Amino acid sequence: MERFNLLRDAIFGDRQIVEEFRNRVQYLDKTKPVYVYCAAGSRSKDAAQWMRSNGYTTIYELTGGFIKWKAENKPVEGMPEIKPMTMEAFTAELAAKGITLVDIGAEWCAPCRTMEPVLQSLQQEMAGKYKLVRIDAGRETELMKQLKASEIPTFIVYKNGKEVWRKTGVIDLEELKKAINR
Repeated sequence: MERFNLLRDAIFGDRQIVEEFRNRVQYLDKTKPVYVYCAAGSRSKDAAQWMRSNGYTTIYELTGGFIKWKAENKPVEGMPEIKPMTMEAFTAELAAKGITLVDIGAEWCAPCRTMEPVLQSLQQEMAGKYKLVRIDAGRETELMKQLKASEIPTFIVYKNGKEVWRKTGVIDLEELKKAINR
């Protein structure tokens, strides 16, 4: 059996951009197996359901997504050698005194992209009142596991090194400001 080559055989189709997704998958052979995955599994589940209802006969889903795959220490070939942040390095990032906002997310995550303007406004309005630490969910899967963060985006506020607030999902600017001002 020939091995799948991600660079040669894969297409990127964001199911949340419906027209783009339809345009990209229209070129797939509906009779051949299709492997569908995303970061956490929810978008690929939606894509697989749509594909099945539109005549694609054999769809395989990566349950729990790429994050779960990596968290289970399953092999990944061809990943760039970027050293993930360790728990020790993360702990060092937390200010001994002061407030730290941790943003666990990823560039490819639509809800994370939705939060970007909110975080930018927060940084403008509360400059100097907190430190922002970003955790890349695609790379820092071990750290996410240690922080018990299985969904993205996740926001955690630390005060003097102790966790005081946590929220997952899209949130508004006022809620973030309240969390920092606790």
